[in-house]
Amino acid sequence: MNFVDHIAQTIDREKLFVGSKRAIVALSGGADSVALLRAMLCLGYEVVAAHCNFGLRGNESLRDERFVDDLCAKLGVELHCQHFNTSETAQRRHVSIEMQARHERYEFFEAIAEKLGIDSVAVAHHRDDNNETILLNLARGTGLVGLRGMDYRNGRIVRPMLDMARKDILDYLRAIGQDFVEDGTNCDTRFKRNLVRHELLPMLRRLNPSIDDTLQHTAQHLREQVKIYEQGVKTMAANCMTKRDNGFDISLSMLNNSGASETLLHEWLSPIGFSPDTVARIATSRTGSLYESADYMATRTAQTIEVRRKPSFVGLKALHLGANKLPNGLTIHVEAETEHIDPASLKHMPRSVAYIDVEKLGINLCADIDVAASLCVRSLQEADRFTPLGMRGSMLVSNYLTNRHRSRIDKLEALVVLAGEKIAWLVGETIDTRAAVDSESKRIIKLRIE
Repeated sequence: MNFVDHIAQTIDREKLFVGSKRAIVALSGGADSVALLRAMLCLGYEVVAAHCNFGLRGNESLRDERFVDDLCAKLGVELHCQHFNTSETAQRRHVSIEMQARHERYEFFEAIAEKLGIDSVAVAHHRDDNNETILLNLARGTGLVGLRGMDYRNGRIVRPMLDMARKDILDYLRAIGQDFVEDGTNCDTRFKRNLVRHELLPMLRRLNPSIDDTLQHTAQHLREQVKIYEQGVKTMAANCMTKRDNGFDISLSMLNNSGASETLLHEWLSPIGFSPDTVARIATSRTGSLYESADYMATRTAQTIEVRRKPSFVGLKALHLGANKLPNGLTIHVEAETEHIDPASLKHMPRSVAYIDVEKLGINLCADIDVAASLCVRSLQEADRFTPLGMRGSMLVSNYLTNRHRSRIDKLEALVVLAGEKIAWLVGETIDTRAAVDSESKRIIKLRIE
């Protein structure tokens, strides 16, 4: 089977371009990407090329851009080229140049795909690249997913040459008389991938002359095994997790009985930004410990690990009749009750509803003044105190929530409705005793959250 037919077989087997003959090809000008471009054209695809100039190699970068421009003009291929100041941006963002270049590259590809309405971006990763990735992942520390290497498809990114060896690529280019450019940094072993390519793999070939094929076959087996693994993780999530409006709870008893608690936590928490070290600490943490990622928080209670999106702080906000939208996404509805309320009926009200006696709170009910004008809402503060309904004496709201077995995250999410400077309602929990409706109450406000 020749080179182009082999790529066609991979495309068909992995269903890389289902229903479309249009594709973007990431074109650096090197042998791999040039071979991919020529093969895609040979297979009849409508190709658009995308080239990134990261400005990292001076005149060599300009040479690559000129080569790509000339090649696309000769082949009649539309070219999109983007210049980046990668080194300066990486320094400003405190990331490696390689990481910044990768970010810029794929962001550029995504933008072109969106603009042109093309579903797939073909990149020229091949078997040898994949083997290097596997060894790099192994050296850094990884699991099944890292050991399987690259996927044939990852979102828009497709890899039609993942089965091809570098030697096959060079043989194909020689056969069709196609030139390409060489990246002068490819031999610099200060870069880890080059170290693997030029020193580690040659050493492994002395140990096993078929190491390249061995790694490829291992990766293929692991891709299949990962599918089974991922199904197991999904099944355990269904057994262990309870979804909440802004996150989820993980049952500790189910998690501990799984026999793979830290692995499962890694699968569930790393996608939302928790580092491996943080996941390890969460797995062995004590009740009440709080951990954060960029957007989420996790805390351990007696029975669960609670994971929530970080709450939006609610500053002091006046409440008015009708719907009051809060920064955290909740809405507090304020209604003036015009009918008599039987105090006994309030015992069975859901915690999302509160009735308060406005006269006891000292709210002015003059006709020209908004009935709720003196009510405000804000996030809970550390020193907040109130007298919970049915209790004697005031207490810290934080202590009340602790007694109610609420977590640290619950406390960070808690809101209070104030009448003047005093708490009238701990939202979703209970009212203050002084706001309680009784048989003598005539002017009542109903508060409801949703």
